Amino acid sequence: MEGFYIERKIKRLGKSMHLLVYGSPDAMPVLYFPDETGFCSSANDNGIIDSVAHLIERNKVQIICCDGIDRDAILSSSPDKARRAELQEDYYRAVVEEFLPILYTVNHTNMKTILAGCGIGASQALITFLRNPDVFSGVVAIGGNYDLKSFFGGWCNDSLYLNSPCDFMRNITRRHRFFKYFPTSSIYICSGKNQANEPGLSSMRALDEIFCIKRISNAHFDYWGYDVTPTYDWYRKMFAYYLPFALEDQYRRIQLSGTGA
Repeated sequence: MEGFYIERKIKRLGKSMHLLVYGSPDAMPVLYFPDETGFCSSANDNGIIDSVAHLIERNKVQIICCDGIDRDAILSSSPDKARRAELQEDYYRAVVEEFLPILYTVNHTNMKTILAGCGIGASQALITFLRNPDVFSGVVAIGGNYDLKSFFGGWCNDSLYLNSPCDFMRNITRRHRFFKYFPTSSIYICSGKNQANEPGLSSMRALDEIFCIKRISNAHFDYWGYDVTPTYDWYRKMFAYYLPFALEDQYRRIQLSGTGA
């Protein structure tokens, strides 16, 4: 499917980054995070966009794919763990402070954005959503790892803590100012049960337990079969399955509220 590129200098990261946009500016926006390559084109290159082309063509969704920096941060082999954690926090802040305003220039609705991704992109999507449930309407996270300490050999500092959902969600109470937004959010988190999904699968189970303890009952944690591996063959099926649910949730809430947002 054809999309159009946007290139912008991102001050927080000190370099140019790209967005790749598919669909009508009058449809619900979805910000899609890339795989480990870091390229905004990875979703299209691996068939994710084609898997939901019918939704794009019917003006149900506009998908904005962004670049990533995971090879320099989370996935880097550099022994400087503090710098890697700092880069991850910089990326998170770049998404919220600089990518999102760009998104608003290409989407003409007042609808809140759904975040999505597969693999490491799912990790980034969930981190960003859970830290900003007042800004974003939901998340579709497929095959991610939500305990970022596992990329750092168990090491953690304040920056990494803020980017590790299994850690910061454990300490959020119902009195937290963000907590009231979770019940109206669309939260879909999925993984296969094949051993190849580890350690992400274990992190998902841990997060599932945390959500149960916090009584965030509208979050969907789905575990597909033991034959389901972390590959694009499955990612495409999962994304095409869950994205319509997230869109339907939000369109229904907009209709019930009588507003555009």
